Amino acid sequence: LPFQAVIDTVNAAQELEFDDLTEMMQNTSKFVETFGKFQDTESISRCKQELMERGLHSFEAASMGNLMPTNADEAKRLIASLTRLSDDDVRECCSIVQRYREV
Repeated sequence: LPFQAVIDTVNAAQELEFDDLTEMMQNTSKFVETFGKFQDTESISRCKQELMERGLHSFEAASMGNLMPTNADEAKRLIASLTRLSDDDVRECCSIVQRYREV
């Protein structure tokens, strides 16, 4: 799960107020709210699963979801371990992320 989903789960479970979070968690939460593009945890899970079915490791799938590269070259520059995959495979992964981003 992305960091915002973890924060939301912790808040719901412990009924914490936003003011009770540490400053770092508040800043991270603000960043995710500003730049996070996925709308729900179900979309996040489905996207990650599709990426992993195409050979990405969990951390690579999470990085793709967080960074949302738009093409294979950008993805490989941002996530060095993707160089083991063909440009076509990485391009398909970028398309998957973009598709879920628009949901």
